[in-house]
Amino acid sequence: MGRGRVEFGVEGFTEANCRLLLEHPNWKGLVMNGSERYMAALKPSWLSWMHDLTAKAAFVSTENVNALIQDAGFAGPLGLLSIDIDGNDY
Repeated sequence: MGRGRVEFGVEGFTEANCRLLLEHPNWKGLVMNGSERYMAALKPSWLSWMHDLTAKAAFVSTENVNALIQDAGFAGPLGLLSIDIDGNDY
């Protein structure tokens, strides 16, 4: 499997920076958003069961970002980190 991609601030993951990567073979990804509702709706969707996608509801901060990523099984170098929160994209 290729290196994991991590994106947070995805809302329902319908218009996310890494959405296109999901459709490529060997993609493994973690998406996070502060909304339990968005992540709960994403977990049973075809995006999760057809692809290697982990959806996690969490409020990300500089203090917890590394632990959230590692706890979800994405330790080591990432292939891509996308941050999209409140209109600030990195």
